[in-house]
Amino acid sequence: MASNANILAIIRQHSLQQALPTNTFLFQQGDRLRDVHLLEKGLVKMTRGEQNGQEVTVDLRFAGSLLGAVTAFANEPATMTALTVTSCEVYRLSVKEFLKLAEGDVSFLQDLAEQASRQRNELVIRQGQQLLPARVRLAMLLLRFAKEFGRERKGQLSLALPLAKQEIAGMLGITPVHLSRLLREMKGEGLIVEEKEWIILRDRQALMDVTGTGEKSGNGRVLISGLNSKSSGTLNIDSVRA
Repeated sequence: MASNANILAIIRQHSLQQALPTNTFLFQQGDRLRDVHLLEKGLVKMTRGEQNGQEVTVDLRFAGSLLGAVTAFANEPATMTALTVTSCEVYRLSVKEFLKLAEGDVSFLQDLAEQASRQRNELVIRQGQQLLPARVRLAMLLLRFAKEFGRERKGQLSLALPLAKQEIAGMLGITPVHLSRLLREMKGEGLIVEEKEWIILRDRQALMDVTGTGEKSGNGRVLISGLNSKSSGTLNIDSVRA
């Protein structure tokens, strides 16, 4: 069976690479998809329009995500909208070519199905995390943003939040006022510092301890797996039908 790296290589080989600016729609809710997209770099948010007219951010897609694959197989309209949050690099493959590729390579199709199943399991885990305290969920999100977008500034890991605080609050299931209070608490504890648009993670270890996932190296420094990694060997299929 093909490995993740081989699958990614196959998709790249048959796709058109594009650079997309912020606020570009890959597809919108209700669309019949024409293309699937492999997200090589950047961040995409998945939103859904509710009956009350509100647009809700359902999930985030990071580098390595294959967007639209499940919907392409199902041959149904997209149930969510995919919008770039940052400038992105994607590989775009038409649904017709994607299905032809899958039908012509049994191992490729089987591996895609297994990856989709694993992603559904991860989604269940993420949904279960909604039962965790908001402070824990915020710490997890900050660490994930740091892993994907953090950069060293003045010897400390800093990140510019890719989402508005109102959107972050919505994803965490709390009010913007509650989010501001949590950030103030973290600042008061010395975990983070806010400088204009930047958030500096002053104590990554303590922040990881908040989530229960803290890991130390031999010299006590924090290890955040894949901090500067790219999507060369990891494939994430959108398990929520897009």
